[in-house]
Amino acid sequence: MRLLIPLCLFLSGCASLAVYPGEPRDRSPDTAVDPTLTTTDTDTDPVSDTDTDSDADTDSDSDSDSDSDSDSDTDTDTDADTDTDTGTAPPPPLEDGTYTGTITINYTMTVPLLGGNSICNGPITFTVDQAAVPPITGTYSCDWPILDIWAALWLDTVDGAVTGTESAGVINGDIDGEESVGTFIFADPWAGFVSAGPAINGTFNNAHFLVDDYVGWWSATRVP
Repeated sequence: MRLLIPLCLFLSGCASLAVYPGEPRDRSPDTAVDPTLTTTDTDTDPVSDTDTDSDADTDSDSDSDSDSDSDSDTDTDTDADTDTDTGTAPPPPLEDGTYTGTITINYTMTVPLLGGNSICNGPITFTVDQAAVPPITGTYSCDWPILDIWAALWLDTVDGAVTGTESAGVINGDIDGEESVGTFIFADPWAGFVSAGPAINGTFNNAHFLVDDYVGWWSATRVP
């Protein structure tokens, strides 16, 4: 009995080592390795980027602008302006006496279909008497141009009178006028002034819708 047990174990071990005829013994390991997958990445990139930028920028701007403007402007204006503004010179005094000159009237008739224009001229004479009331009196006569056909049809010589008073060289007064045809009849205020000479200067104007408008002026100087 003791001999049979070792014998059986021996035979059992030999049976596990038996090789079948025509079949080589497989000595490869149990885990098969695919030979196409045996790529070993040996990429040892030797590039070791050791960029050590050692640019030591030592630019030290030492521009010390020491511009010291020492321009000592000592310009002294010594212009002693001694101009004296005395204002407007006072007007000359209006002296008593006789003054003569020329009057001009620019007349326009504005009546539809009949209108026209003409200018008359004539002598004007003033008498100044500071003690009288009014102190300024005058007369005039104004004639239209001879060859002005329209004026010859509608107008005749204009005759009139002028009165006024003066204060500090300013003159104010009244003027009237009339011509024999009756087309141009007026009475208006006038204003003027005394100028060197002495002289009396004056002007007047007026307008009437669809009838007429006019303006007149004169200058008369004192007779020595």
